[in-house]
Amino acid sequence: HGNLSYRADMTVKLLAAIKEGEYLIHLQPKVNLKTMEVCGAEALVRKQDATGKLIMPSRFVPLLEEESIIRHIDLYVLERVCQLLSEWESKGHELIPVSVNLSRITLMEDDIVEKLVATCDKYGIPHELIDIEVTESISKMEISTLISLSKSIKSAGFTLSLDDFGSQYPDFAI
Repeated sequence: HGNLSYRADMTVKLLAAIKEGEYLIHLQPKVNLKTMEVCGAEALVRKQDATGKLIMPSRFVPLLEEESIIRHIDLYVLERVCQLLSEWESKGHELIPVSVNLSRITLMEDDIVEKLVATCDKYGIPHELIDIEVTESISKMEISTLISLSKSIKSAGFTLSLDDFGSQYPDFAI
């Protein structure tokens, strides 16, 4: 089937690009507006093209989602965040919580919580330092799926942020 070989080809290219360091992780500080202290960060992914120009996620994420291979980026970002926190810890720096965006498609994988746990544990990162942020339209998720997923993520010690959730389901508390 042509589409499968296209996806396989795209996956190979994506994994090569990740290995070559074409995907960069930027940490955007989160500041407590009362104290003006940095209280966390959000991990943002950018792709660097051959000329060194940075490409925003809106240019590459939708295609990777469409082909259901966004997990490679999502898990790579988590891995880099854990590596970074581990480096900070070894240098004696105080660790701060970091938000990592996960695509709805990645979150729908059966063993996603186990993968999150394994990645953090590999670097000895306390789960509560990782905030799983679901950014794009979770309204496409079944509410029952969302509830059970949220329980699994939280019982594994992670925090969960749902960007557009309040506007979608104002009466629902997670």
